[in-house]
Amino acid sequence: MLTWCADNSDYLVFCASALTVLGVLHWWVYRTGRPGRILAGTWVAALGMLVAGWFMVDAAGRDERARLRHMVEGILPTYAREMAHHGHSRITLDTPPDDPVYLGLINAQIDWLKVNPTIADVYTFRKLADGTVVLIVDSETDYDRNGIYEGERESRTAIGEVYAEEDEALERAFRGEPVFEDVPYTDRWGTWVSAFTPMYDEQGALDGVAGVDFPATEWVEAAAQRRASKTGFLAAVLVLLYASATVVTILRGQLAERTAGEERIRRTNALLDAVSRALLRFVAEADAPSVMRRLLSDILLLTRSEFGFIAELFDAAKGGSHLKCTAIADQAHDEATHAYFQKYAAQGLEFHDLSNLFGAAVRTGQLVICNDAANDPGSGGLPPGHPPLRNFLGLPVHHGSTLVGLVGIGNRPGGYDAEMAEYLQPLLITCANIIMAQRHDRRRRLTERELMSARAVAEAANRAKSEFLANMSHEIRTPMTAILGFAENLLEGYRTDAERSLALETIRRNGEHLLGILNDILDISKIEAGKLTVEHLPCSLCRLLAEVLSLMRVRADAKRLALSLEYIGPMPNVITTDPTRLRQILVNLVSNAVKFTEAGGVRLIARLVPADEAATVQIDVLDSGVGLSPAQAAGLFESFSQGDTSTTRQFGGTGLGLAIAKRLAQLLGGDVTLVGSTPGSGSHFRATVAAGALTGVRMIEDPSAETVVVPDPRPLAPPLQNLDCRILVAEDGIDNQRLVTHVLQKAGARVTVVENGRLAVEAALAARDTAEPFDVILMDMQMPVLDGYGATAALRKSGYTGPIIALTAHAMAGDRDRCLAAGCDDYTIKPIDRRNLIATIRKHSPAGKGRGSEVPAAGGIG
Repeated sequence: MLTWCADNSDYLVFCASALTVLGVLHWWVYRTGRPGRILAGTWVAALGMLVAGWFMVDAAGRDERARLRHMVEGILPTYAREMAHHGHSRITLDTPPDDPVYLGLINAQIDWLKVNPTIADVYTFRKLADGTVVLIVDSETDYDRNGIYEGERESRTAIGEVYAEEDEALERAFRGEPVFEDVPYTDRWGTWVSAFTPMYDEQGALDGVAGVDFPATEWVEAAAQRRASKTGFLAAVLVLLYASATVVTILRGQLAERTAGEERIRRTNALLDAVSRALLRFVAEADAPSVMRRLLSDILLLTRSEFGFIAELFDAAKGGSHLKCTAIADQAHDEATHAYFQKYAAQGLEFHDLSNLFGAAVRTGQLVICNDAANDPGSGGLPPGHPPLRNFLGLPVHHGSTLVGLVGIGNRPGGYDAEMAEYLQPLLITCANIIMAQRHDRRRRLTERELMSARAVAEAANRAKSEFLANMSHEIRTPMTAILGFAENLLEGYRTDAERSLALETIRRNGEHLLGILNDILDISKIEAGKLTVEHLPCSLCRLLAEVLSLMRVRADAKRLALSLEYIGPMPNVITTDPTRLRQILVNLVSNAVKFTEAGGVRLIARLVPADEAATVQIDVLDSGVGLSPAQAAGLFESFSQGDTSTTRQFGGTGLGLAIAKRLAQLLGGDVTLVGSTPGSGSHFRATVAAGALTGVRMIEDPSAETVVVPDPRPLAPPLQNLDCRILVAEDGIDNQRLVTHVLQKAGARVTVVENGRLAVEAALAARDTAEPFDVILMDMQMPVLDGYGATAALRKSGYTGPIIALTAHAMAGDRDRCLAAGCDDYTIKPIDRRNLIATIRKHSPAGKGRGSEVPAAGGIG
């Protein structure tokens, strides 16, 4: 019982408050001498509502907890499989903290926390032979979500740290049972609600337990908020009930004090009964239209009117207002009114023109009495087509100072007066409350729909990202398989030089494919961040198209596909655009067409589209491939999206190519669109870019006759330049140390290697002080102990003036500026382009200063 009271303390406090308010209200009413039956009925209604409300509030809290539990339980098995997939079983208590497998697991945990921000922490346990439970993988955790891992609480937990907390749920998980522990518990990291699931190694043996923590405060607050929202709705209804009951009771007491006669008392009681019935019916049924229709019927009966309506006032979308009837009735039953109401029965009767008699009360906000509607020149007449009325009473409905509706009644024997309007005030208050309740309910339902829509969008985005990650894993692992496999074959040795060359070319080709995937991801990241810039340079469109055709012909020939280029009309000799990005757009489109075409061919059709302001170049790419359905075409240009998962499985790809092409084309003043596609028959894509100023540009009448010499895609690289200098290499990776040392020593340099920034600072200053300074420092920017930024800043602060060249894998926009701002003289990226690296070093070494040698283009190594 005590536990139940604690769990429902919020609702018990609400009940006590509600009954206290009702008791005070009851005491005040009796104190002022206005007792009535309404308050007694209100006690019954309030108690009934509070009992029913408990079930509603309790269900809301349970539903929210169930939703959160489902979310956490859904995430955990996936996380456990991911940890097992990344080699969790290979981690032992002797595994060093810099072990690649362990670091991969740490990074996977960090990525999981970023993708699932509602989760506070993820970790893994293992039980030792003596029964001791230890933590295995527990990454840095940004509990306060400030983007910084700070303090012992947010730091990484060491492998093998003993977990001394006694936890029955954890023990059940070690017995092979998935467990969700929804009772909050506290450890040294905080107070949580947790879930555990067993993890198994490749042989199916129990390897450990994966755990997920959800903040207990958010768990409790989420359920409390859902309960509070339901409690708030119940409070609003109770306030409506109390207020109406108070008004009705006060009015009944005032009318009881009068001695105007039994008829007046009867009519007043009938009115109040109508209000009471309406309120109780609304509380019981929450069906506003039905309550309004019954209320209108009571109004017509009490006033002996033949015609009436209750309408809500709406603000029109383009200014002004209109009335929409919630209830309408006509007791005359003549042909004209019957036909009029039947005409508008389906869509409901609305009054948009408020310049007539019905709109007078809305325009002025005041009572309107018209006892000669046919002959009163100031009435404004009736709405067009409305049957004639003998008289009319327009009663504006206010909620506070706001006009929210109109009650109109007509055709009463003897007409209307101000006393009748005063008599109907309780009904107007009731109408106002019901109209406001309707509005609150509409807003609530709209909010729920928006929340459901937002949740659907978020879930769709999460699914898209999950599919992208799975697809990207495949795209990366496929070339990595070739790279690692042929590398192992090289270690074992080949019998012939031809086999060895083929293996090296395979490794190089797959490495470049991996680099292309990374470049696509960087491009889409820059585009979405708004940091991708394009150039506007003069270039030959015909030559560029011929280059793309030559590049793609190898793939087309491999699949025995025809690949052709056609021109429609004359073309400019030169256009102004970004040739690199235009080539990227066309290569994406043509490679897609070749990839998804098994028979037939691919056609490129180019033309110049003149315009008053600026001409555009239009290039159509048509294929006879698999085609697209309307559903597949709908999300074609979204990032990380392909036609469907079967497309990804069959043809591969990251789903970024078309998204990048479209956004690049938009940056170049054009677009990429799908003109048409038929499943099984092929697709038609169109790329457009601005041609730039064409004044004075020669037009080529027959572009297809132009002879375009396309160089071999892999020309012989120029010989490496000789380095006769002393170089300090600061690099923490052993393999990269060996690679860079080999390249530089082969070029003639004398190389000294250190593994962190602090040693680089010490070595550089020591060499300077012994009058044998290094000619160039090659500084990796991400190293342990002291990174390259800190090391460069420390050297410059110490007065070191020698050239420092940044060497980094960071290739995002702004990384170069950051390196230069730290004090570096130049910047080069990984994977290393050996010729670019040597030329850059030579430019800053004593032998190369002042020569202005250009950096030759060459393939990368790595």
